[in-house]
Parts: sequence; structure tokens; C-alpha cells
Amino acid sequence: MKMMGKRVNYAARSVISPDPMLDTNEVGVPLFMAKKLTFPENVNEINHKSLRQLIINGSNVHPGANAIEENGIRISLENRSDSQRIAMAKTLLTNSNNKIVYRHLQSGDVLLFNR
Repeated sequence: MKMMGKRVNYAARSVISPDPMLDTNEVGVPLFMAKKLTFPENVNEINHKSLRQLIINGSNVHPGANAIEENGIRISLENRSDSQRIAMAKTLLTNSNNKIVYRHLQSGDVLLFNR
């Protein structure tokens, strides 16, 4: 119930608290929200090694990934075992033109907040 929006789906609400370590144009996001909200990142030659490690981490470890999309089919990593996630990570670069990894939010990601 912590991530419930009133009028729209996929909206997250939380209390924003001050943090002296953040810059004036930054906002802190709680860890449980950073695990739920994802950033779709296309797989390419440059980022495949870092995305491979995020897939191995899975959806319960931050930083990690929640899903992989290949040719329009989304595969959730939530209920996958370690060996299944490792096998998916090894095949990440094959046919990489159509693969998208939905990774957890990380420091430096740009978000749009309401109010």
C-alpha cells in the first residue's frame, strides 16, 4: 500500500525527506521504490557486461533487474532461480537488437515527479 496512486497506474507516492548529502537538483528515493520502479535499457556492446550482472542479481537485490523483454515478450526475473538468471545473462548479447533490460533505479537516473 506504500506505492498506491489515486488516478493513474504505475504511480508511486512517498514522503520526501531532506538529506544534506543530496544536491539541490536531486531527490532521494526509498530503496523499496527504487526496486519497484524500473528503467528500460537497450542491450548493446557497451553496456552488456553491467546489465549481465544486474540480471544475475535479480529483482530482490539492489542494483538488479526486474524483467527482460525480447521481441516484445517480457520475461519476469522475480521467480527465477539463480541458475536460470545466470543462463539468461549468458545469452544477453545474442540477438541484442531486440532485448531490453528493465533495471532498478540507480543514482543519476532522471525521473519526473508530480508535485
